[in-house]
Amino acid sequence: MRQAEHLADLTVAENDARVTMSIDSVIRAAFIHLDALDRRALSSIMPPTTPAQYHVLAALAMQPTQNLGGVAARTLRDKSNASGLVARLMEQGLVDRARDPVDGRRVMLSLTPAGRDVLTRATQARMTALLRALTPLESTGLTTMAERLGQLADLLQDAVTENGE
Repeated sequence: MRQAEHLADLTVAENDARVTMSIDSVIRAAFIHLDALDRRALSSIMPPTTPAQYHVLAALAMQPTQNLGGVAARTLRDKSNASGLVARLMEQGLVDRARDPVDGRRVMLSLTPAGRDVLTRATQARMTALLRALTPLESTGLTTMAERLGQLADLLQDAVTENGE
């Protein structure tokens, strides 16, 4: 390989590394700001809900009856953390637990009607806040962003699946 070609390859690699660092920085910043936006939106509903509690409610809505391990996996938390979240939601009457009719040793979790109501209001509050934040993009910009974020999510999911995680 000639020196000029080698330098060109290094420049491309260095540029790719800079762009990748920039993407990582933007994703981290977006995550922090989205979390803050969620916290504000979720604190405005009754009862006030944390983002972690919201994600447990959403996980239970996705699969109406599941055990603690399933909730922990769907919310990317360990069982002890998920257990504390579920306990607080049960105290508020938003989550119910019952013995598995097939395997009496297992406890199954589900949303109560009040839990479904809080999840609906929380989702509406989150979407309203996000739409307000994204209003400057207009419809075409929103569609483009949704498509690009979908591509990003797919690529990251493929990378995680490829690595066996």
